[in-house]
Amino acid sequence: MVVKEMLDMKTIDGKDMFDKEFMLSSIKNVLKVVRKNTTGLNYFLNPQLNSIDEKNREIILEFELKDWYMNTVGNLHGGMMASICDVSMGVLAQHICYNTGGLFSPTTSLNMTYLNVIKREDNIKVKVKLMSEGKSLLNLRAEIYVNDNEKPATLANGTYKVLKEKR
Repeated sequence: MVVKEMLDMKTIDGKDMFDKEFMLSSIKNVLKVVRKNTTGLNYFLNPQLNSIDEKNREIILEFELKDWYMNTVGNLHGGMMASICDVSMGVLAQHICYNTGGLFSPTTSLNMTYLNVIKREDNIKVKVKLMSEGKSLLNLRAEIYVNDNEKPATLANGTYKVLKEKR
């Protein structure tokens, strides 16, 4: 019998990682950290928390689209979609990382599927879900929704490493 070692989804002080109030406070703190580096892409993307679904281990973030995010035909650039998904999944990964004693959770893998165009005037929300966790890796999924459409315009799967010590 193989026993898979997993991250403990309790915080370092024994709290439930996905308790709604704890998660809300922690995600807000992660977003403050994101906004501290005023020269980084995370700062310029400026993710805003829309909602938390602690039962499904999900968060929804909103982003305001800017002219410089667009490609030459006026659609959201694919690289910007990837960045938005990566930043969004990174917020949930950092919540888990910080609260399990980690220092940082860099992206180790990002896979994108582009299903539909996103226009400058569109409103977007990104739903992020923790799919699974291992001893030091987190697997997350992001879906970009446009103008409250029920079908996602973009899908992303990402893997994040929970680093417990400085390298």
